[in-house]
Amino acid sequence: MSEKSRLTKSESDFVHHFFYEVIAGMHSKDPKPTNAISWLVDHGISTTLMQVFQYAEQESNPEWFYRVDEESMPSFQAPWSSKAEFESRVRELLEIFPKMKSIGSACPRGESLT
Repeated sequence: MSEKSRLTKSESDFVHHFFYEVIAGMHSKDPKPTNAISWLVDHGISTTLMQVFQYAEQESNPEWFYRVDEESMPSFQAPWSSKAEFESRVRELLEIFPKMKSIGSACPRGESLT
């Protein structure tokens, strides 16, 4: 696997936050807004685009699933400064993992799936 296909440390940490927040929210009777999900929503980004980052994490980190059980969450910091920068990274990852293009919700809105 190429070095380019790996997520940056901050992207991997963001995926960790996002995955933990989704799991915690599913088990909460009163889910509260959380860092990663709030950042995505505040920037007008569909949370379904995280599929691409989650897939990239799974492909490059065999221990990805066990991170959700870590007691200490890494400090939160969004690795992208804007929606445009986030979507640019999604496009890069879609080129690295083209089978993700077949999942319409994994592609930025209005973009071709092929």
